[in-house]
Amino acid sequence: MGIRMSGLISGLDTESIIKELMKAQNTKKTKIENKITKHEWKQEKWAELNKKIYALYTGSLNKVKTQGNYLAKKVTSSDETKLSATANSSAVTGTHQVQVKQMANSQFVSSLKLDKTVTNDKGETVPISGSTKLKDLGFDTSSTSKETVVRITSGDKQVDLSITDETTINDFLSACKEAGLNASYDTAQKRFFIGASGSGVENAFSIETVTMLDKAERQDVRDLIDYSKLNSTFRKQADDAMAAYKNAADDDERNAAIDTLNALAANKVSRDLTEKYKKGELADVDLEKVKKDAEDAYLASLKDGETPDEDDKKKAVEKAVDKAATEYVKGVKEAFDKGAGAGNPYYDTSVELGQKLAAFASVQNAESTDPADQIPGNNLENLGLTNITFTKNDNGTVTYDCDRTKLSLQEATDSIINYNGVELINGSNSVSVNGLTLELKGVTTESLSINVSKDTSAVYDMVKDFIKQYNEVLGEMNDAYNADSARGYEPLTSEEREAMTEEQIEKWENKIKDSLLRRDDTLSSLVSTMRTIMQGAVSYNGKTYSLGSLGIGTTDYAEYGKLHINGDEDDASVSDKTNKLKAAIDEDPEKVMTILSTVAGKLYDAMQEKMKSTKTSSAFTFYNDKTMTKDLKTYKDDLKKMESKLKDIEDRYYKQFTAMETAMAKLNSQTNSLAALMGMSTGQ
Repeated sequence: MGIRMSGLISGLDTESIIKELMKAQNTKKTKIENKITKHEWKQEKWAELNKKIYALYTGSLNKVKTQGNYLAKKVTSSDETKLSATANSSAVTGTHQVQVKQMANSQFVSSLKLDKTVTNDKGETVPISGSTKLKDLGFDTSSTSKETVVRITSGDKQVDLSITDETTINDFLSACKEAGLNASYDTAQKRFFIGASGSGVENAFSIETVTMLDKAERQDVRDLIDYSKLNSTFRKQADDAMAAYKNAADDDERNAAIDTLNALAANKVSRDLTEKYKKGELADVDLEKVKKDAEDAYLASLKDGETPDEDDKKKAVEKAVDKAATEYVKGVKEAFDKGAGAGNPYYDTSVELGQKLAAFASVQNAESTDPADQIPGNNLENLGLTNITFTKNDNGTVTYDCDRTKLSLQEATDSIINYNGVELINGSNSVSVNGLTLELKGVTTESLSINVSKDTSAVYDMVKDFIKQYNEVLGEMNDAYNADSARGYEPLTSEEREAMTEEQIEKWENKIKDSLLRRDDTLSSLVSTMRTIMQGAVSYNGKTYSLGSLGIGTTDYAEYGKLHINGDEDDASVSDKTNKLKAAIDEDPEKVMTILSTVAGKLYDAMQEKMKSTKTSSAFTFYNDKTMTKDLKTYKDDLKKMESKLKDIEDRYYKQFTAMETAMAKLNSQTNSLAALMGMSTGQ
């Protein structure tokens, strides 16, 4: 903005004059701003109302239209402390006899207390924790030909955990969890707690040690991937890949296993190459030159007169060597990827891995459960446990084989009930039978009675909830449509707001907001549809009925269609009348179901039709939200144009006053010059 001359010559208050001149022009801008504000308020009001209408559609209206909800059953038990039940619509009404003969249990194992300490790799005496290595608990990992594996089996899931120098308690717990068990080591109680994920014999699990007789061949593969330096996740990945390779059913499985192991082997090659590079052990690398170049580069970076810092120089050299080593290794790997053969370390290692894997896979019958093959001392007693195996019996029970003096075992059992004379076995204490869901809570010596009857109160409450929600939504829609006019009320300007209290501002704005949907055509159409359908007729057994036939209707024209249930104790206007709805539900529930579900279904379909996506509205929307969004954008574009236009007008006024000031300045200058000339002439 250029410098504006503001009455310096004329003495006029140019700023005030232009401000007054612009007031009339700004009125046009204010009108557009008011349009935007009221339009945004209208969008907000419709959005809130739309939520409530949609909640009616998906909530109580959806329930009342669904016939299955009229078939609700009420269930009572003669002893809720032992047996409770719920029923669906297909449950047979009447009395059912149930005896709970056995509860379903989940298998659960608690170890003996590991009340001891261990010496860690640092020579420190520490309590047992998740990071404690199993070799420190007594497992022997020194054999070159044998290896102990802890095998956990649950259902069709089998997980093998190899016991190596690095295997920890956390690895054992992870293996249990992978098999689908819940497992933890409680450091306060110093015990393992291991449980099945579900009840019943189908979820019984076993834990046992197995001796692998192929450790030498297995170790050859492990050496190629730096197994001992891998974390537990990658060690497991390697073990799984080796097992998959040996037991692969097809080439795809075998190739996937090879890919996994090759990736781990390649990582080792990369680490080895990097280390050799930094030690100067690679014949094709002049490490000293790399270091010298780095030193020269560091010295060249110093400013004139700046003294070299030996630590900084050392860091610069190390950084350069690291970068060069990375680039070198990357280049060797890229050469392998492009087909480099013998002599490339990645290629050579890949070939060697293939040979080692073949040797590993050739060792057949490498797995043994024979105690004679076991490494002495390598048993689960080191964990306060013992081998747990089981046999499934023909009668659906399981027989466990374990030394119960060395652990605590809760056996897996199925629930057994006698239902109306028939014995039923289930893996859970929640038993579904004949439309009932029985919740078993305790064993009973005798049969208990489960009584199933029609739940008329649930049907009545469902209808009552619908009428209440319908009235609330209809009432809000009617209030919005019949609101008082807010003619003469416009959104307040900042100056007007400053002159009013917060309460006055709120009342003023609410007056406008309340009137925004007054006589709204969309709202009128929706209200009319709802009222018309709710007053409609339904045919049943050759006769015509309506909601009024069930004692549901309007009471006051001024309520604009709100409904009341005659005899509703919570509705003072009709509480003294006979409750025809309750009587109808008791006497002829099918008629009630037909009338209400048909009327509600028609309203549901009509509302669904009204909120379909169109060019003017989005899906699940009862108003023209797309049109309103488009209109708002138009108003905002108009505002931008008006602001630009007003700026041009204001600039023109300033230019005009500036021109006047400039002209007056010239005139004053000329007058002064003439006066000076005349004065000089007189002096002569």
